[in-house]
Amino acid sequence: MTVLDAFAVIAFLRDEPARDDVEKLLRSDDTCRMSTINVAELVNVLHRSSKVDLDVIDRQIQILELSGVIFEAPSTEIGLLAGRLRAIHYDRNDCAISLADCFALALAITTQEPLATADTALATVTIAAGGQLMGLPNSAGKMPQPRL
Repeated sequence: MTVLDAFAVIAFLRDEPARDDVEKLLRSDDTCRMSTINVAELVNVLHRSSKVDLDVIDRQIQILELSGVIFEAPSTEIGLLAGRLRAIHYDRNDCAISLADCFALALAITTQEPLATADTALATVTIAAGGQLMGLPNSAGKMPQPRL
């Protein structure tokens, strides 16, 4: 399995450079999973910055679920780990990792699965926390460059 952050799904839906990589993950026999916290982030970003209608977003998420993506509500264990990851690694200037991204990473660490992301801050924390990273190209086509 592979854990998807919100960017991965947004890139897929917006036809950005990571689309092909995410599509391969979605079509593979290997199931993908996503935290419901990141689903909330996905809805927020698509509606607020891309002006996608909320009903359209709901249908897109239903299609992802029907295609086999597992959406998981975070457990207390994952919530604690997400909070710890952000408390330890967040820095406004050097590592502005969001709390939602920390939930994606906590899910990946807990399940011992790779995290698919294009976010450099999230990639940095993934490596620092001993997680597995599956780098995706960002909107400009550049791979994340973890700062270690």
